[in-house]
Amino acid sequence: MVYPFLLLYLTRLRNAISTVNPNNSGIHTRETTNPLAKGRTSAWDTTRQLERELIGMLADLYNLPKTELDGYVTNGGTEGNLAGLWIGRNLLLGDVSDESGLRPSVPIAVIAARTAHYSVRKVCNLLGLGEGYWRQCPKCGHSHEFVSAPDGSGLQLVDVDDNFAIDLYAFEQRLRELSVLGVRHVLVIATVGTTITGSVDPIKDMCALLRLAEDRYGIKSHFHVDAAFGGLVLPFIQENSGTNSQYSMDWSEWPEVASLCLNWHKMGLVPYGAGTFLCRKNLLAHVQRSVAYSMTGIDTTVVGSRSGAMAAACWAVVQVMGYEGFQAMVSHCMTTAERLRHALENLPEVELLPPAPVNLVTLRLLDKASSASKAREMLGRHRIYPDWLSRSASDCPEEIFPIYLMPHVTADDVDQFVADLATTFR
Repeated sequence: MVYPFLLLYLTRLRNAISTVNPNNSGIHTRETTNPLAKGRTSAWDTTRQLERELIGMLADLYNLPKTELDGYVTNGGTEGNLAGLWIGRNLLLGDVSDESGLRPSVPIAVIAARTAHYSVRKVCNLLGLGEGYWRQCPKCGHSHEFVSAPDGSGLQLVDVDDNFAIDLYAFEQRLRELSVLGVRHVLVIATVGTTITGSVDPIKDMCALLRLAEDRYGIKSHFHVDAAFGGLVLPFIQENSGTNSQYSMDWSEWPEVASLCLNWHKMGLVPYGAGTFLCRKNLLAHVQRSVAYSMTGIDTTVVGSRSGAMAAACWAVVQVMGYEGFQAMVSHCMTTAERLRHALENLPEVELLPPAPVNLVTLRLLDKASSASKAREMLGRHRIYPDWLSRSASDCPEEIFPIYLMPHVTADDVDQFVADLATTFR
């Protein structure tokens, strides 16, 4: 059954390889008009078509009509976050600029949870929105007190709840505080699968609070979802298929969400760096640039020239794996994560963070463990590195170790890892 389809895939991928030097005059932009091309479909047309099909597949996955979704293949989540906030900034400012290309002085706040990816600060810096800074705590010496601009502009990091997702009360309170400061434009980022805890922000509830903020305070918002980790995990978990599921990835239930990014090099079996940026139809027009010499005449992406190989790779993985293949892979990862969690619960020297809805287990070494240094060395040999985590600015952070259960990890691997960890405490 697989063999004929494999030939079809290879035939289509073959058309993505140029038969002539792509640096020759006219080949890059008008290959099909060159006599040497012999009427072949342009290599760039082929990979663009694969990219379009990939976007359509993701529209199905997130339950949006293909006609309502735009997007493109990226280098990863950082580029996706940049694209989402870039569009949002331009949209909220109304694409107004003076003759010098300078933006009007309108304060824009950027709200995210304390557990959001570090790239959010990088993007705020790149877009000139204001990234705030971390202030050192005089009690513990760690820089965990986040300081944002006093006028409410720029990045505003919000406390998280007991599951390390954004605290809804704190989110609503921050919107109310911004309204008092006169801020009427807000970019919001939710995370689906945070890097160190695997937490998922409550997107539907955040949508409801944004509607309320617009009605009460006149705050206009642009909502972006960073699903770099969980975007190819949660849709394949059976319990998340219901419309009332806490971790449903049904975009049709998120009317305020304008864009989303995901990574293929995390749970998509594609080498670094490969991701996808998705947004609602016509939003890309807010970052559009005219490029007369190109085949399409316009550019709506962050980097311009992009890797057609990654578009082909992502498309090929989806063709080979299918929904059932991804579902089986995710199920395996979640099963091994649960096995690891149960095994670690039997170690008195280890404390676990609340269960994550993705294939991640995060542990903390208890201070009373006299041999904790040996455990840290052992974890380092397994390339499990420490990070620091706190729920709020007033909480001093704790050292934690996130452990990702990827598709290649087996039950035997888990058992051996726990046995090795246990020996360090003896």
